[in-house]
Amino acid sequence: MARDFFDYLVFNAQKNVTRALSKRLEDVPRAMRKGTRRAISRTLTTARKEASQAIRNDLALKAGDIKDRIDKEILDSFEGRLVIKDRRLELAKFGRPAMVKRRGGRPGGVTVKVYKKKGRQFYPGAFIAKGRKSGRFHVLKREGRERFPIRIMYGPSITNTVNRHLDVIVGKTEPVFARNLAREIDFYLGKL
Repeated sequence: MARDFFDYLVFNAQKNVTRALSKRLEDVPRAMRKGTRRAISRTLTTARKEASQAIRNDLALKAGDIKDRIDKEILDSFEGRLVIKDRRLELAKFGRPAMVKRRGGRPGGVTVKVYKKKGRQFYPGAFIAKGRKSGRFHVLKREGRERFPIRIMYGPSITNTVNRHLDVIVGKTEPVFARNLAREIDFYLGKL
């Protein structure tokens, strides 16, 4: 009696399936970490944009001046934060400083548009001069009646401005994080 062909073709796939499954299960935590890290990074980019927009809606600054002050920092796979460098910006970076003259042609001060929703602010005794080393214009003020020392005048704190708008920024970025997290984890699990 002839043997059937399929009697010789018996495969034991149990070892291969178990090995492949355990390999994929080992890769799941790594995929979760990668997906979470990438979702945090994308969400921080959105948060940085929202913070920059909130600052620009409040202060009369250019986007480039603000963007240089806000960095995203990913601490580990499950935590990240925005870092705001609060070196205060010079008044010269705010909306077009202009000299105001007193009677007799003597300088009386400088006006600067600091806040978008307010008028120009007057700084008595201040003046505008070009820096020797930097070549940029500065709003300066003498500290006493003498010619020197002179100090550069600065505008409001960017950190305080962000803190005033923190609820709005968090409210806009929390749903973005949930969407980013689901999308990134699905992407990395799909690669397994």
